[in-house]
Amino acid sequence: MIRIALRTLAAAVSALLACAVVIAAVALEGTPRVRIQDQVSVADVQRARAVLARHDPRRGNGIRVRTVTLTAQDVTLLLQYARARWRSAAATNVKVRRGAMDVQASLELTGIPFGRWLNVDAELTEGPGLPRVARLTAGRVRVPAFAANAVVGWLLHRAQPGTPLAVARETVKRVRFVQDSVSVEYVWTRDAGARIGTMLVPEADVQRIEAYNAELAKRVVIVAGASDLPLADVLRPMLRLVNDRSVHGDAASEHRAMIATVALYVTGISLDRWIAPAATWPRPARRRVTLNGRDDLAKHFLVSAVVASQSGSALADAVGVTKEVDDSHGGTGFSFADIAADRAGRRYGQLATSNPQKLQSIVAQRLEERDLMPRVTDLPESMTASAFAARFGEVGAPRYEAMLRTIDARLDRLRLFR
Repeated sequence: MIRIALRTLAAAVSALLACAVVIAAVALEGTPRVRIQDQVSVADVQRARAVLARHDPRRGNGIRVRTVTLTAQDVTLLLQYARARWRSAAATNVKVRRGAMDVQASLELTGIPFGRWLNVDAELTEGPGLPRVARLTAGRVRVPAFAANAVVGWLLHRAQPGTPLAVARETVKRVRFVQDSVSVEYVWTRDAGARIGTMLVPEADVQRIEAYNAELAKRVVIVAGASDLPLADVLRPMLRLVNDRSVHGDAASEHRAMIATVALYVTGISLDRWIAPAATWPRPARRRVTLNGRDDLAKHFLVSAVVASQSGSALADAVGVTKEVDDSHGGTGFSFADIAADRAGRRYGQLATSNPQKLQSIVAQRLEERDLMPRVTDLPESMTASAFAARFGEVGAPRYEAMLRTIDARLDRLRLFR
């Protein structure tokens, strides 16, 4: 009897495994159904910034119930950012109609013999709390809605604090779909920022940032006699620490953490704004960090480096151009020198994460300011919107693109970017 039972169990397990293999073979496909889009426009970034400004949940105290409305394009942009942030090959198409949202997504999987792409087609409908799955297809497999909702419910129930699913479970009260837009009602409490910070900054990155913050605090004290700090002088010791920590670790992740730490310091943003334990860490003495003798260029460089290292070059370029367009309307004016710093920072962020060995070899020979930034004193600056339009037309016009080619040619000659 025992032998019969064991044989029956083995046969059942084999049958289940065979079914799983068949389902995987049918669900996975050789090509994506949704085309990956890497272009991010200035208008996309401006719209996202406007939404964030209008719905900054940190304003006010106590428990607040708020509603944010996003267009289908906003949702697509957020999903594109998430794809880049978590460095996954994926593409998403979103269409919103009254009462429902249609989502098409293609996610690349590696190491699977049946196919590289999981193509998902889903319909989400309104309900109490988070949306419910009304229809779900994975490749050629039709998944019953009740099964999909049961899995989602189980995942939400089991989600650990600080994870995206847990934050959604705790803060989102209702999602409504209207024509071409999504309305999200959420509750913001005093500790919501800390929970979201935990979600955005994993524990491994918190430990990395703590190490780089300690090194930064030590180094700026050593050079405290000088009023200004060239960016290269700040980066050199930090990059040596990156090299030491990368011997038995992930070099790209170490570079990302270091760049973020230095960027927050240079822009004057406190680490404890997003990382609660940072409130007890040593605080580096405040110093003015410069690039080519200017602190604005250092800030442009580092912000673009952070965005490129975390989210990709398309978003980094769009963020930089958006800042200059804003400045041309009553700010400091449109500056191609700032654009040069943005593009240099973008290249640095890409290099640090895609080819850290090249960066480390240059650091070993001594990193200099001329390795980070080309000459920019002859580039047009401080242009109002009308002055910019008179000389260059608009962003993307031939004369504007010619200036970008001039800047890129100078960057190509730098030792870091050859």
